Amino acid sequence: MKTLVVDTGTEIVGIFSVLDGVFTPYQGERISIALERIKNAAEIVVYGGELPNGQDYDLTQLGKFAGTSGEFQIRGVYTDMRLICWPWAAWGSSLRRTYERLFTTCPEFPDTYEGAVQSDCYMAWKLWERWKEGTLTL
Repeated sequence: MKTLVVDTGTEIVGIFSVLDGVFTPYQGERISIALERIKNAAEIVVYGGELPNGQDYDLTQLGKFAGTSGEFQIRGVYTDMRLICWPWAAWGSSLRRTYERLFTTCPEFPDTYEGAVQSDCYMAWKLWERWKEGTLTL
């Protein structure tokens, strides 16, 4: 079972496999492949957000892609780096600002919708790595 870093948009699901070091974007009918990977992963890592109704943005968006109302059901551990980085704050800070507090540079990604999702997966992954190493301090 794998750890996957996931970022969702309104028309895309990006998955970065920590084990393989490979980013894969899923759009259109290929999103069903992403949902299957996510459902079967050992751990899903996101830098999420909460919707006004208290639901998690990523899980709710994945639920929409799956054709269900509410949050997508996964089997593995769900790790939201926003909640880990900002447990005392209602909303915390943006992913980019949080990342920039800990890292001096970020690789260049294409200036596209897909590139933005890949960038978000990368930054969430690097935060997760620091957290797993015990070196995540804000």
